[in-house]
Amino acid sequence: MTTVPTDSPLPFATRFSAFAADIKISHTLFAMPWALFATFLAAGSWPKIGQIALIIACMVTARTVAMAANRLLDAKLDALNPRTARRAIRAARCRRGS
Repeated sequence: MTTVPTDSPLPFATRFSAFAADIKISHTLFAMPWALFATFLAAGSWPKIGQIALIIACMVTARTVAMAANRLLDAKLDALNPRTARRAIRAARCRRGS
């Protein structure tokens, strides 16, 4: 495994890809049927398409922002745990503020 020097900035696409992999979009997709099921239960019948679209957008946005904040705020703690030490920020694949 090669290491990347921390003084040379990586391209934005590489940093974004590494950070997005830590957010686990697949987990959001796994939870989506439950959110949609709850939408149908709350509406009592078929909800409007606009409501469904808004719920999907809000769910993806809220989870992504929350997971990104968790990765940024817990970077020091992640370094102490062998399971999380390979996350993008700790492994220098992306940096805070870059």
